[in-house]
Amino acid sequence: MRRIIGLIIFSMAIPGFGVELYIQDFDSGSWPAGYTYEGNWQIGNNWDGNDSPPAAIYNWSPRQINFEHNMTTDYIDVEDNDDVLVKFIFALDFYDEDELNGLRISYHGGIDWVTVLDYSIGPDAGDVDVSRRTESFTADIESGADLQIRWTAYGDDSWAFNGWIVDNIQVLTLPKLTSVAIESANEDPATATAGTNIWLNFTTDTEFLFDPYVQINGTACNIDNLGSTNWVAYYTVTELDPDGPLQFTIDFTDINGIDGKTVKETTNGSTVIVDNSDPPSFSVGTVTASGGTVADEIWNSTNTNVQMEINVPQDSAVIDFNYTLGNALSFDGVNDIVEIVSIGDYQV
Repeated sequence: MRRIIGLIIFSMAIPGFGVELYIQDFDSGSWPAGYTYEGNWQIGNNWDGNDSPPAAIYNWSPRQINFEHNMTTDYIDVEDNDDVLVKFIFALDFYDEDELNGLRISYHGGIDWVTVLDYSIGPDAGDVDVSRRTESFTADIESGADLQIRWTAYGDDSWAFNGWIVDNIQVLTLPKLTSVAIESANEDPATATAGTNIWLNFTTDTEFLFDPYVQINGTACNIDNLGSTNWVAYYTVTELDPDGPLQFTIDFTDINGIDGKTVKETTNGSTVIVDNSDPPSFSVGTVTASGGTVADEIWNSTNTNVQMEINVPQDSAVIDFNYTLGNALSFDGVNDIVEIVSIGDYQV
């Protein structure tokens, strides 16, 4: 009797194609440079499912008991991509039941190993063969890091199967937004209040399978295609929008059915700050003059400095200061001290 193999999927397989960054088909008949392997991993031509030999095979012989053996790729350069699509072909030529055996697939994108697929054959699975098939998953890559992929054959007794087969490993780019910018209809396009219209413009490196899904501050937006791969999403600020930067998400799928990574930031650093509330009040504390002849509550021509204590409350609409020497003050912490050059016209 044929039964279905137990499959634990941690990252959904995705069909489609992108720009090929890496391919390994083992056609040389020997281990590629930089690959590491343990136990019974080998390059070979045998077993059912190995339809385009040679391939990487975890062979049953020599017999292994309570084993866990890895085959790991060399470091793969993914260029400037922060996520990629990994595809590979695999198969299992099964022999007998009553033993736990499996194949686990994981990747390292710069932080730690992440398990994405785990094919586990339980002791009661019966006679199981996994026909030749293509699997795929997305891998998140840290900035500046390379990618490694690992296949781990494990089990109670390798006698229960003939061989696991892995072939045609590919790393492909995922669809991207090449340009994202947000602006308001105000004279200062980085500010907004209730009733202000917002435009979120973005461009992709591919055609979409269907319209992208865009949200601003959690509200679904109307969108328009401006021609080719250029899009715009529309939003109007409401009284319910909190003070601070507008938050957005853009989800999209390319014409091959590949989902791009959700976009939450602009590419040009643009942002729109909502300010729906009045400025908070503040209080002025002790004011003292120093230098020259000091008199209480008076700043005279002999004084060289004046010190003023001001309690500046938090304002959620303020996220940064554009400080220019001579016409603005910069407060960036607690109990800041700012020196102001004196102007003679205002001395008495």
